Amino acid sequence: MKFSLTEDAEKDIFDIVAYIAQDSPKAAGEFFDELTATCNRLAEMPEMAQRVPKYIRETAPILSDCRRWPIKRFPNYLIFYKPEKDHILILRVVNGKRDLPILFSHWEY
Repeated sequence: MKFSLTEDAEKDIFDIVAYIAQDSPKAAGEFFDELTATCNRLAEMPEMAQRVPKYIRETAPILSDCRRWPIKRFPNYLIFYKPEKDHILILRVVNGKRDLPILFSHWEY
């Protein structure tokens, strides 16, 4: 299986890499490499991640059949994705310390 990104996920990744690069370009590259590796692992085993927690699904029903997974070595960042028939769709990549119910409450893809 493969993975694809929503436009929001692409923007999230760009913003995160740019933010990390301000302090360490090397760490920004490592983040991107680890993110890519994690997305590839999730594409191979899409059911391994937990479903998005109920407290988020209650305010963001659009995520009712979605999953989330932390990025190894950067566990504060979470990948939100939806398993599709022949790939996974990466919806967002966000810092897990954000107010996730508010972030996703009016979000659409």
